[in-house]
Amino acid sequence: MKIIGITGSIGTGKSTVLGIFSAEGIPGWQADEAVSQIYQSNTEVQKEIQNLFGRSSVGQNGVKKNKLKEILSSQPELIKPLENIVHPKVKEHRQKFIDACHQLNSPLVVLEIPLLFETGIDKEVDYVIVVTASPEVQLKRMRERKGMNEEWFAKIQEWQMDNTVKIQKSDFIVTSDTHADTRSQIRLIIKELTH
Repeated sequence: MKIIGITGSIGTGKSTVLGIFSAEGIPGWQADEAVSQIYQSNTEVQKEIQNLFGRSSVGQNGVKKNKLKEILSSQPELIKPLENIVHPKVKEHRQKFIDACHQLNSPLVVLEIPLLFETGIDKEVDYVIVVTASPEVQLKRMRERKGMNEEWFAKIQEWQMDNTVKIQKSDFIVTSDTHADTRSQIRLIIKELTH
């Protein structure tokens, strides 16, 4: 089984690429979705986050992402302690998914991980796809995203490795400006890795 890591800057179309792989019958896992599930259901994580960010950071439905965002905007030094709480749980979640795919004898699996290089997970995958988009498309997607503004967009870009560096470290580059073109690029990658 070959493991493909999907990464790229915010708004480049990583989730779209993951969706196309899924439509082509390739199982996919998404780091952001795993984090959401952990925030909602893991009481141990909720307690640790509450201790770090204060009582207002956790509600009835788990960790309040918007509250964390608000606090991290003014206290970026809390990013590392937050990652220390969340990343080990995300790793467990990812490993369970990979193990399940092994059981199913999947030829390929895809993992969408925005911080693939920043967290060193690129060493745990066989191939890396970096997703890119034109700055205009990226900005348009960012503006359409709920809870996103230009200030937060700039902060996220600041925290992430520059996409040009990611491109140099990757095995495949997928440009996601149009859906049809993206799909044909993905199909070529699947063909190359399964034949």
